[in-house]
Amino acid sequence: MRFVFVLLSYAVLSCASPTTGQSDDRFTVSVQDNPERQRFDVSVTSHSPETLCLSPEFWPNAHGWMPAAPQTATVTIGAARYPIDGNYNAGFCPGDECSTRVEPGATVTGFIIYQRFAIPLDLVHVPKVLDFSPRAHVCEIGRER
Repeated sequence: MRFVFVLLSYAVLSCASPTTGQSDDRFTVSVQDNPERQRFDVSVTSHSPETLCLSPEFWPNAHGWMPAAPQTATVTIGAARYPIDGNYNAGFCPGDECSTRVEPGATVTGFIIYQRFAIPLDLVHVPKVLDFSPRAHVCEIGRER
């Protein structure tokens, strides 16, 4: 009986709260499951006094795709884990020219589509947790030296 209660509590909390994201003292990550659009809405808010850059391999593009290693984002549904598919290659862009810039105090938003995790259609409306770890660094372009 206790197991059923714990399982039900987990399911209720999963529906009511945003999923997890990596944060540090320079920025905060927010993730919200959006099953109606079959995607996770993600945002990064900067707490840094300098402009931060999110490299394209760690931040989704305008179509919800991200050419990331499997450890960058993983979806958990019950006991099953779905790592992001690492077979997408967006090419190479040196430096910060292709990075998403986050100005001091600003928030940038994006989304990652479920298709990137091969989430089965019958699990679209089931509570899920996205563990998402974008990486940010101080932008070099436009930075005073």
